Amino acid sequence: MEFNPRDALPPCVPQGERWQQCISNRTFKSKVIQLVIDQLTRSMLDLGEGQSLIVDYQGPPVRYLRGGESMTLSNFGPLGEADVKFTRYADMFETLQVDSVDGDSIPIALLNLEQGGTGRISILRLKTNLKEDKEEQAAAKKLKLEAGAASADQATKRQARTYEYVDVGLLYDALRYTVIPQCTGRAPITSHAGHEMAMLVCLIGLSGTDFTRGLPLVSGKTLHDYLPLLWSRLARSFDPGTRQMVPGPALDLVVSQIYHAKFERHAGPMSSFSDIIACIRGSEKLSSKTRDRLPSRETVHCTVRNVNWLLRYWQFANYPDPVQPEFGFARDKRGVRFEA
Repeated sequence: MEFNPRDALPPCVPQGERWQQCISNRTFKSKVIQLVIDQLTRSMLDLGEGQSLIVDYQGPPVRYLRGGESMTLSNFGPLGEADVKFTRYADMFETLQVDSVDGDSIPIALLNLEQGGTGRISILRLKTNLKEDKEEQAAAKKLKLEAGAASADQATKRQARTYEYVDVGLLYDALRYTVIPQCTGRAPITSHAGHEMAMLVCLIGLSGTDFTRGLPLVSGKTLHDYLPLLWSRLARSFDPGTRQMVPGPALDLVVSQIYHAKFERHAGPMSSFSDIIACIRGSEKLSSKTRDRLPSRETVHCTVRNVNWLLRYWQFANYPDPVQPEFGFARDKRGVRFEA
């Protein structure tokens, strides 16, 4: 739909498919958000003693106090999307409860702790359905069918969304002191101590996020299962000084191991990324669809650099422009983005 900055919002909220079209327009969405903020702060805000509301949208955040007063938090500069804003309040307050269904909030919070964050963070998120949960649901469905449920649809009546609280500090300790040491036979990699969450985020970035494309044919669960295979190799391709991956070694040590393990019967002996991909592509036992989805070295090299930008974006307020060759993309003379 067309909606220009000088257009006014309609007097009634659009319905159905029209609403989806409208809210997908960036200008329309920005005006709706601003309307909500204006209505909330001018006439609907009822704060109690000692309470305040901070609105962190565009520009520096504004703190609204009881009695209608407000103050600009000029020490906080403007940031990008909401995901990267919450950590700066973790140090401002002793405890922080984050309400977020976006999975990105957990690695961002883990990076904040690793970088010296002092606030205790809890994240309310959609509950993760583990393998055990799915098996339990399947067993319950079977019992209902045996008990005379009219149909499979009735037996699997859709459940309401369930949520869980994630204690980020507890998760951080479990990952750093229990999970990751198991990947190295309890032999610490002292040169990379204090960088474990950043290294983990490298793998998360390779599995696909809002800002990075995932490796084709590889899921986040696959990377989790491969952690013991990957961790030492990841350390050899991760520079603790810059907290970034070195693209060449990342391809030939980490990504090559991922595809070698994924397609072990077709990959031949362990070697460089290019050789392993060529060997897998040459296997006639794989479908042409699978072979066609295997990435080129250039594509993955771009992805690794893009993950390096993600690390900076999730950690630092002064993050760089992602569209530059250092981070995998550039613009041509017409301003069109392309893989660099």
